[in-house]
Amino acid sequence: MKVNGIPTRTIRALDNGSAIEIIDQTLLPYRFEKRILSDWRDGVEAIETMRVRGAPLIGIAGAWSVVLAVKENPENGPLLAAAERIQCARPTAVNLVWAVQKMLTALLPREPSQRFDTAVKLAAQLTQEDVDTCRAIGDMGCSLIAERYQALRRPVNILTHCNGWPPLITALRWRRSMLHLSAVRRFTCGWMKLVRAIRDSLRLGSCVSRGCLTPSLLIMPAGSSCKRVMLIW
Repeated sequence: MKVNGIPTRTIRALDNGSAIEIIDQTLLPYRFEKRILSDWRDGVEAIETMRVRGAPLIGIAGAWSVVLAVKENPENGPLLAAAERIQCARPTAVNLVWAVQKMLTALLPREPSQRFDTAVKLAAQLTQEDVDTCRAIGDMGCSLIAERYQALRRPVNILTHCNGWPPLITALRWRRSMLHLSAVRRFTCGWMKLVRAIRDSLRLGSCVSRGCLTPSLLIMPAGSSCKRVMLIW
């Protein structure tokens, strides 16, 4: 996304993984500030206090926190202790445990002296994979919106659930991607709403089950470690 015309990611490595820069989401929407994480404990604090939010972004923040832990001490004991603390920072975040365990699987078989470079490369790879996943979901959604528009010949209504708000994702937001592609290809989204609170999720399920809202499509991308849901009608 662009902030004041400048391409900006919600998380990025500084100095080849020696520090991490995030957008402090506790200050949004009234203030936009970046925060530097120079220690893996800073990563834990950022996850616990919701400076970073959303399953995809939490997972990537966990991966880079492991990088910072390796920087501090690459030996097995300290690394495993730090990794355990990192993955417990948000118990309900599936992506967080997945990312930390993926990092450990790659790091532990290597000599401690080789672990930092390996950690930086893998964290960067996971970051880019999430960006690519977001774009793929956006492309998929765009084609589905186009199909519905051609069938209905009216503005298409869209409701996204969970990780649809831009700062919750690593870089290219899948929801924004769909809207951008929709605008380019000349068809219209009638409205879009983000459902975050548990009570809204329950209300949404109730509306669908009672027939108040009949979606043409309910999309839950397969193979994703987090839930990204979209209703189109």
